[in-house]
Amino acid sequence: MKIYRNGSNITGLKFSDHQLSAWSLAEAAYDGQIGTGTLVLPGIDVGGVKPVAGDRYTILGDDNTFLYMGFVADHHTQRNPGAPLEYELLLDMVDTNRQLIGRELHDYTFATDIPAGTLMSNFISTYLSDLTLDTSHVWTSLVPVAAQTFSGDGITNVLAQLIMYTGYTAFMVGLADNSFAIHWHPLAYGIPAGLSISDVAADVDGVTVFAPQLPIANYISTDIKNYVYGVNSVGYVVAGGGPNQHNNGGLRWQAYLMYGVNADSLTTYVNTVLDTQATESANYTCSIGPLTEEQVALVPPGSDILVTCGAWGLTGSYERVTQRTLRIANEGQIAPNHWYLDLQLAMPQRQPTAATGYGGTGGSSGALIDMSLVVDHVGITQTDLAPAVGEQSDVSLWLANIANQKVPIDGVTIYISVETDPAGGTDYSVHDASLVTDIFGSVSTYMTHVTAGPSTRARVNGSL
Repeated sequence: MKIYRNGSNITGLKFSDHQLSAWSLAEAAYDGQIGTGTLVLPGIDVGGVKPVAGDRYTILGDDNTFLYMGFVADHHTQRNPGAPLEYELLLDMVDTNRQLIGRELHDYTFATDIPAGTLMSNFISTYLSDLTLDTSHVWTSLVPVAAQTFSGDGITNVLAQLIMYTGYTAFMVGLADNSFAIHWHPLAYGIPAGLSISDVAADVDGVTVFAPQLPIANYISTDIKNYVYGVNSVGYVVAGGGPNQHNNGGLRWQAYLMYGVNADSLTTYVNTVLDTQATESANYTCSIGPLTEEQVALVPPGSDILVTCGAWGLTGSYERVTQRTLRIANEGQIAPNHWYLDLQLAMPQRQPTAATGYGGTGGSSGALIDMSLVVDHVGITQTDLAPAVGEQSDVSLWLANIANQKVPIDGVTIYISVETDPAGGTDYSVHDASLVTDIFGSVSTYMTHVTAGPSTRARVNGSL
């Protein structure tokens, strides 16, 4: 194992078991959440240099396999409990998402509506230009964001808007020392992991398939909202219930939300909350290991991992790694080159964080519909595809007025962005279709198809 401080390899470190067993390094992969952790090093300084807030620490395997990169937040000098005459450093670490805040952003203005994808790309090129940055996982979105001015300390306000307009998520991961990748795409998307999880004993080989240790399914109800009364600053109202309302036991899950946006954006905001928050959803936690350094690298934050687990009710299901915590294996004896990963999978509840505003639990495109009356939710499905290479899969979008109110929508053009893994040949294509119909509580469907490239998964994102 190798440790680098601000690009310089630190040599001669002699760790105690106590110090190594205290390591816990979390990396988050959703909505700019910042993973935190603890790194304990021997001595009162590191290579003769005292730590400073913002120091970058990178951990590599003996063969230079990238394992972790983070930054010092708070730091402490203390005596080693196991050797009272010695000192040690306890470093509170934050992950690479810290790069998304602490960047002064003022009067970032655009006078007309702008596609969400363009807004994100502009922000990256303007405010993250000092970073060595891989942008191959930044998706395109045609959903228009209303003209406005952003000011703040980084992506805080920008990401809050983008979540509410598109349901997409944004986060950063490390690729190598001082090298980063930024992700912006639907919350359900992830690159395939190189390992899988199974509680079927015959499948577990400790090489590519690992058993989940202490698997728990967490169902969180804190922010369920199955009916929203949304109001903007001039009194425009959009109200309605979600398509999968949660109303067990006679409890109400209603919300009164105020947003300083125009009428079109208010409709989008309310639809996004209803699409993603109208019922409870699960996220899953477990540990896997012990893992070699090479195996750790096969499960980066944000990846999709194949799961079979009876405790979670999942069989052959791809679940996204929304947070991973790296710690050194301790099976009665510290093994510095073997690790455990504590994983959080699936959809964490979206709540206000350092880098976001208020979002929902899942993630789908908002329905941009210009309406001058109070109507119930009008939604668009987002379909997950997993065709084999060269095969075609049908894609369907539906529009429905849940309350069966007479809401005429004539001559609507639907934009469907079909996006695959960058290796898939066609990263982005748009199919247009015109629906000349009135929707009176009925369901209208538009069908198209996509052909899969070398990628194993694709996503279809719909917006009006």
